[in-house]
Amino acid sequence: MKKKVKLLGIILFAFIILFISKNTVQAKSYKIKNMDIQATINQDGSVSIEQELTYKFSGSYNGIYIDIPYNLEDTTLNKIGKESSIDDNFYNGDGIYVEGVYLIQNGEERKFQESNFARNGNANLYTVTKENGIQQIKVYSPSEDITKTFKIDYIIQNLCVKHNDIGELYYNFIGGNWEVEIEKLNIDIYLPRNTKEINIWAHGPYNGISKIVNNTHSNFKVENVKPGQYVATRVLFDNSNIPYSSKLSNIDAKEMVYEDENAIIENQEEKNAFTVKIIIFAVCLFIYWVILMFIFEKDKKYPVNNINEEDLFEKYNPMLARMYSRK
Repeated sequence: MKKKVKLLGIILFAFIILFISKNTVQAKSYKIKNMDIQATINQDGSVSIEQELTYKFSGSYNGIYIDIPYNLEDTTLNKIGKESSIDDNFYNGDGIYVEGVYLIQNGEERKFQESNFARNGNANLYTVTKENGIQQIKVYSPSEDITKTFKIDYIIQNLCVKHNDIGELYYNFIGGNWEVEIEKLNIDIYLPRNTKEINIWAHGPYNGISKIVNNTHSNFKVENVKPGQYVATRVLFDNSNIPYSSKLSNIDAKEMVYEDENAIIENQEEKNAFTVKIIIFAVCLFIYWVILMFIFEKDKKYPVNNINEEDLFEKYNPMLARMYSRK
């Protein structure tokens, strides 16, 4: 009885520890429920961006920080063993200029002030630091068990490339430094003065959807972007849209871009075909195993008559022989 009580106590104690640990982990966490990016390509090749982020905080936090890359980080071609036909350095921007940081509440925007001396616990302030091709914006807005939406307006300078035959935007809107999952991501890219055809591609999670809305607007949507994943977009357009761009490649790039993107598409199609073959093989193997089980593993009864106990004792040990003789 005492042993049972002791065992029950141990189980109850373990359950309490597990319950407390689970709630402690859940008590402090945050996630990005929605991120909306509105990007406009300017005539000088820069890109103006309005980025809204809706955070859900569980527990107490001092605010948020956002890493914005202005150098290309997409490694899609490297992963398939192909080098880009165009030098990746063409796609690096010159830096980021932050125009404003806002908290959106009840449809109204509250503008934060930039500071060089903000500390944890401060409110309505933000800092900007630059390092290794990344601009980090830290927003001071103490939050506890609440959902908040922030907006950041910034310009990525000298980002688009003016080729001889085409203009191009190739950029990681989501770099690999994100440490939290993004549940829903929407990216709209605008070319306000464009009248000709555009071409678009997206690199990142395979559940994304991209579409050309019209000659001035392309859209990209993806859900459940995991921490560390990239989301890059590539847009080709008439180079007359960036007449004042100083980033000149002096090459005919359109066919090169098509070559790169076709290689990525073919690689993904091969992966999909291989996955389908594996699934079909696994299903066939399972069906074959079921058939074998049905045929050979059914319970069978074998009648035992006229048992000779002397033969049994000679062939088996006494215990087994006695068992057989009793059947």
